[in-house]
Amino acid sequence: MVLPADRQGAQSALDGVGVEGNARVVEEALESVPMPQRVADRLAKRRAREDRLRREPSFDVRDHGARLGVAELAAQGQLLPGLRRIRPRLDLVPEPVLKHLQKGEYWFKVVPVDAKKFHDNYAKKFWDLTAANEGKYELDEATCGLKDKATGKNPDFVVGMPFPKVDPGEPQAACKIAWNFTFAGNGAGGGGATFTLNGIDSGGEFRRIKAFVHTMGYQGRLDGKLKENPEQLEGQGVTAALGR
Repeated sequence: MVLPADRQGAQSALDGVGVEGNARVVEEALESVPMPQRVADRLAKRRAREDRLRREPSFDVRDHGARLGVAELAAQGQLLPGLRRIRPRLDLVPEPVLKHLQKGEYWFKVVPVDAKKFHDNYAKKFWDLTAANEGKYELDEATCGLKDKATGKNPDFVVGMPFPKVDPGEPQAACKIAWNFTFAGNGAGGGGATFTLNGIDSGGEFRRIKAFVHTMGYQGRLDGKLKENPEQLEGQGVTAALGR
């Protein structure tokens, strides 16, 4: 049995493993274990890239009105309020993109966020319906389930966020926020997507999977309640995948 050369690594590798009879454990450096040359080349290339990235300095995000190339960032004004010195995760950037970044050919536009504009852009109808829900709903103490205050039962149909105002200090604040989050995403009434997954190695494509998912929501629809929902579903969906 070959284990990492350091004792800590060897010990963790042995956790849960029983050794019987005359079996022995040999601590041997991982580098001495044979591996395919193409794997060794990839590891060497990755290590070299990580070493290069570690030597690169961090940069500041500055001048919110300007388009900033990476090469220019270090020479620009002062940090904006609320921004901090950052180190980009360049190790996650594909090599071709990284080259453009290092040359300053890609830029980033940093702009302030207008909270009111961001809010109003969602949908005026949604916010009006949300405001109209004030005092209509409450939560079940034991399950965090949503109840209609007038009937004490599950509501027949809810649109907009059920709790327009949430006091962060109240015991059920987390449940109310969770329900608001759920209905904030239900306004469109559903959606769908089709996508392809490709498995690729040095020999080319070895597998392809095509998948789709389509959903329809019954609750929270901005276009109103659907008449046909005999099972009182919150939503339904269908998905499939084909592979070769």
